[in-house]
Amino acid sequence: MLYNILINKFKKLTYVTYNEKYKNVNGNSYTERFIGKHPLLKPKFIIINNEIQGFKKINKKIESLEIFQIYFEIDYFVNDENIKEITQFDIYTEANIQVQDQLKEIIYLTTLFEDSIKFNRVFSVNEYSRESITLFSTLPDALIENDIDESNEQNKAFIEMVVDSKITIFIQFIKILDDLILKKKSLDDILKILKTIKTK
Repeated sequence: MLYNILINKFKKLTYVTYNEKYKNVNGNSYTERFIGKHPLLKPKFIIINNEIQGFKKINKKIESLEIFQIYFEIDYFVNDENIKEITQFDIYTEANIQVQDQLKEIIYLTTLFEDSIKFNRVFSVNEYSRESITLFSTLPDALIENDIDESNEQNKAFIEMVVDSKITIFIQFIKILDDLILKKKSLDDILKILKTIKTK
């Protein structure tokens, strides 16, 4: 049940552009990887006389979101009842950008969302001026902390709520990082945006 919920929610809430699947040669375990983009980047059709003529150009105001590709990696095995049992999974984005100028603001904002995201800043050992950031969803931790019995169908609605909430906030925070780091919006402007986002 959890496998299907995770896959379906990720496909629904992001714009998936690629996926791959590997099987362990020594057993019945698998690894799947999905790559998605922020949903604002999903192509929109040009429709004339009820016929699709092509795709609209991406609005330049959201082009910078292309930097933040979203990765979903999941490991699982298939048990004797042909049920996929998840061993681990991660949802994250990473980007090669410098954030020193906005570091204080980022620390403040990630603290506000510490229940939903984890932020890492990574430097190259050989070239200190090169850095990257990684943003993780805390969804895996949330499911472990709640110790949800996924075999119980009565828990399905709660699982769907948790998954939907965590992925949604993760995606919204990507847009906040884009506004702050790449579009150079002020913290005050970001805080105004945050009024529309519920931290859970």
